[in-house]
Amino acid sequence: MIALKEPAKTLSKASETVRETVLGGGHLIYSLIKSDALIDGKHACVYGVKICSSLFTPNEVETIKDVSSNFETANELFDMLVDNIVLPCTLKDITYDFLVSKY
Repeated sequence: MIALKEPAKTLSKASETVRETVLGGGHLIYSLIKSDALIDGKHACVYGVKICSSLFTPNEVETIKDVSSNFETANELFDMLVDNIVLPCTLKDITYDFLVSKY
């Protein structure tokens, strides 16, 4: 078996909101976010998603900062999350399934 070398990657702590959709009277907020990354010594832009929910107590927030460096892929995931009213507790599983189906 050949071991593949993972690229050295560092994400910045700061992220910028590119798109946002609010549902449920403000109790469910979806954000498409953009962060800077250093991948093998080169600067790149990566996109992620964040879901904030105050539908239940306590409030839930889940973020995946690095879904893809391709805006169209991240935007497609964002639209799917909003259209299907995905909650923070299932964000990681749904994102994983989405990426596996894409690639």
